[in-house]
Amino acid sequence: MGDKKTRQDIKVLLLKRRAAFLIDYILVYFLNHILFAFLFDPPTYHYEKEFWLVFVALFFCYGIFLDWILGQTPGKRILGIRIVDENGNTPSLVALLSRKISSAVLFLFLSKSSEVPFKDTFTKIITVKI
Repeated sequence: MGDKKTRQDIKVLLLKRRAAFLIDYILVYFLNHILFAFLFDPPTYHYEKEFWLVFVALFFCYGIFLDWILGQTPGKRILGIRIVDENGNTPSLVALLSRKISSAVLFLFLSKSSEVPFKDTFTKIITVKI
């Protein structure tokens, strides 16, 4: 068998990555609502711009912090995946920051391959099934 991945394995992994992202997105969205409920009494929608700015910052930090400290986010844990460096270890903070920044900057422009996203080639981090 070796380390060769079949197209089906890659497809399943991509679906799991997207599902993990969605789970984490929903968790951070509700966390942000709870945060705003405590900051603004009563919570109103007059702070829509602030809500989304805090959401983006929270989502950015959430992914980096949990991947660095715990090795995976709740979404990845639920789906049995995690990210590792090329040696199979938890990536360094610098690598995670690079991955997140390159993901944000390059998301729309350089998503040329569905098998290995550009950001993962650049940072040498991969998602693996556990």
